[in-house]
Amino acid sequence: MPQDYVIHDSRLVEYNSFSVLLVRSTNLLTSEVQLTAKIVRYNGISHDVVIPDKIESHTVVEIAPGAFMSNKYIQRVRLQSTVTRIGENAFFNCKNMSSIRMTRAMCKSLSKELTIEKGAFAGCTSLSEISFPHKELMPQSLHNICHLPRLHSLQAWIKELDAVSLNECSSLRNICLADNCVLHKNALKNLPGLTSIQLEGNLDIGQLGKRELSAFLKKNISCPSNSN
Repeated sequence: MPQDYVIHDSRLVEYNSFSVLLVRSTNLLTSEVQLTAKIVRYNGISHDVVIPDKIESHTVVEIAPGAFMSNKYIQRVRLQSTVTRIGENAFFNCKNMSSIRMTRAMCKSLSKELTIEKGAFAGCTSLSEISFPHKELMPQSLHNICHLPRLHSLQAWIKELDAVSLNECSSLRNICLADNCVLHKNALKNLPGLTSIQLEGNLDIGQLGKRELSAFLKKNISCPSNSN
């Protein structure tokens, strides 16, 4: 919980196959009372998991560290756009999970930034699709999406891309670069399978970045503009 919030009460409840922490807090700056929920643990055996946007009127904003760790049943996960944080090792070693998707945001007041902590998808050797449309990934979150050899699609707005981002994601075919994304030298070097780059707006790139992007364009990579 951010420092500008004070917690009034919290309680752990069971909801379907989820263990959930419900929190009532107040924003010290605005005096606004907020009801939030954190998915602490998933105890189910379903192949398709849908995480709701609200539980007992509390908005689901976080997947706790280790919440789905080593679940051998999960194949597909759907999150709601209310989620702003995926905790450390949240889906660690979910070897059969092939996709994780987030619904498109219907409310413009929702936070665009999504924090992905260390090891969130480590050991997810079957993961081929990550789709978080309209969410932004800052550098550290992007660095925590790595060692996913089967990942071919990453749908989220990347704010900064460098030579160590998306390390060992050699099968990745498409990425999305946010408006004013910073593109560093050798940013695309470790992505030999890349065939499509979606641009939200302008790019903040130096001369080396321009040359690198031009080289990729000459290999018939398409750069469709954002139509939304």
